[in-house]
Amino acid sequence: MLAAVQTIPTDSGNWKSNFLSFAGNCLDQIEKDDLMESITDISKNLFTNRSEIMGQAALALIEKKYGHLLEQQYCQCPNCHRQTKAKPEKVKREIETLVGPVTLYRPYFLPLIPAAGRHLDCDPDDYTTIQAAITAADDGDTVLVSPGLYEENVNFGEKGVIVTKTAVSG
Repeated sequence: MLAAVQTIPTDSGNWKSNFLSFAGNCLDQIEKDDLMESITDISKNLFTNRSEIMGQAALALIEKKYGHLLEQQYCQCPNCHRQTKAKPEKVKREIETLVGPVTLYRPYFLPLIPAAGRHLDCDPDDYTTIQAAITAADDGDTVLVSPGLYEENVNFGEKGVIVTKTAVSG
């Protein structure tokens, strides 16, 4: 059985060759580690590793379809409509798909023009609760809340903080 495969950020223009290289490495590892004396043995080995292989296939297709978004340098904030620029380092995001796990490295954007406040994302990568984001916020900041059910009591104290939903991308 293969160990969990950790991918690194790849060039989205080479999505197919990236996947074929991954698949070839998986098959080489399966062949090296396991005895395959029958068709049943081969099927079991592939079945055992299906989640990793299908997850990487999903990643390859995501990179083909949305690679331009994963590589973009500028975008407009959906909440305040300011121009934002991607930070030099990408943010790692683990996604569980129907066919297996996917690791995406996506850009994280910051406003180009300093404004009256910051944006604090309420998602697992930044703040796991709305209250944690509000507590970290200063007057004039905006707390962006990802879709989901939040069962918590929120206390603004004396802060002038805006809480709004994140834009849903289609």
